[in-house]
Amino acid sequence: MATTYRLRPINLEHESWMRSKVRGQFVRVLANDRDQARRRTAAAAATAEVFVPEPPIEGYYRWVRQVSPWEIDDVTSCEEDPSGPPMPAEHIVCEDGNELPARW
Repeated sequence: MATTYRLRPINLEHESWMRSKVRGQFVRVLANDRDQARRRTAAAAATAEVFVPEPPIEGYYRWVRQVSPWEIDDVTSCEEDPSGPPMPAEHIVCEDGNELPARW
């Protein structure tokens, strides 16, 4: 059964924040576990900087996924949050009330 999780920034100085559309505020997300909550939030808040090319090997670039701040334990906390209004299954909800689409 899905649970509501609250992810809160704890290290706003970390370089990974450049890869997130959401900064300086907590988000709430519906997920089956903490890992899924982190993955769903990371995907919903991703910027274009999430994938960067590695140096070419034999003339071909390989796109490498960079880690989101929402996936790093030392950068964001992730705890169950049963308080508050019911969560929409298809969105993460930011502290300021904005919603971002999130996939399961």
